Amino acid sequence: MDWRFFIVAALGGLNLLSAVLMEMQLEKYYRPELLLLFLGIGLFAIVLSALMKNELWAWPATTVFFAALLGNLVFLFLQTRVFTLFVVTLVLTVVGLVLSVLSIPDLAFEPTPVVETYGQAAAEYTASQPKRGRKRKTE
Repeated sequence: MDWRFFIVAALGGLNLLSAVLMEMQLEKYYRPELLLLFLGIGLFAIVLSALMKNELWAWPATTVFFAALLGNLVFLFLQTRVFTLFVVTLVLTVVGLVLSVLSIPDLAFEPTPVVETYGQAAAEYTASQPKRGRKRKTE
């Protein structure tokens, strides 16, 4: 496990905790927000397990997770108007988003060399080189 895993775990946990604190201030839309919170906890567990296993899709999924948290944070702020908690959570979310974007591995593949198989004409090939394979017995 990398040091980034522990930072992402701490940032995600603090983000979800602040979402719970902001959710307590909601007067309406608390049921869909509670559903989003449980989905976020499940997605967070999946992302953390993928980061522990060093899966190829783990860092892009972490980026999607923090982007979803950012959208949810804006919605919660518009509903509750709790400014101090919003600013602290915004900083945590942006740090997590930047860390996850910068941690996406560069998957630049080297191009495979082009193999020319039809460079010689068929007549030139048979004339210049003997056939391979088993020789047949002539009776």
